[in-house]
Amino acid sequence: MGDDSHSLDAIVARAAAEPDGFCCERAGTEHRLEIWGRLPADWAGHLGLQLFAAGVQVVAGDALRTQHGTWAAHFRLRASDVDASLQHDFLTMARRAPRLVPPLPDPVVTISATPCHESPGSVHAHVEGKDSIGLVTHVLAHFGRLGLQPRRFSIRTRGDRVEDWFWLEPNEAPSPGSATRAPLQHDWQTHD
Repeated sequence: MGDDSHSLDAIVARAAAEPDGFCCERAGTEHRLEIWGRLPADWAGHLGLQLFAAGVQVVAGDALRTQHGTWAAHFRLRASDVDASLQHDFLTMARRAPRLVPPLPDPVVTISATPCHESPGSVHAHVEGKDSIGLVTHVLAHFGRLGLQPRRFSIRTRGDRVEDWFWLEPNEAPSPGSATRAPLQHDWQTHD
């Protein structure tokens, strides 16, 4: 993540010292959103769908759940109207699912994973393929069906392609031998 990791470290410190919050500032033709605090497990999917409905694209983002259970994240956003200032309540957007979600297109992605040997049951997942509306929502739901939740993620969109990384951990403490490589690879080799 390069320079972005230093920025994320500053937001992690802010999350420990301040109540939940966000800051959104213009950065050239894009906006930079920093958000921190207690957020639901599927907050990134909620935020992505709400932003799409507001005519805003997530270009890149990095997020980390801290040891205290709060999230710290920053995103690069691009509004369809480049002159618009983004005056949204980003915390509310992240905390609530959109009221009406039209049928989302089936994403065309490849998800591959490797077990994390430092933490039993944890997984590093790589998602790559064609960008689509609701992709993060779909991917997080896929992880949830496998009993995994994100601990950290890095998302990047270039043109109409995505290259995302998720560091996942089990929703519950894993039982011994529950994260063997063969079943994990079988579950993750998918074109959803």
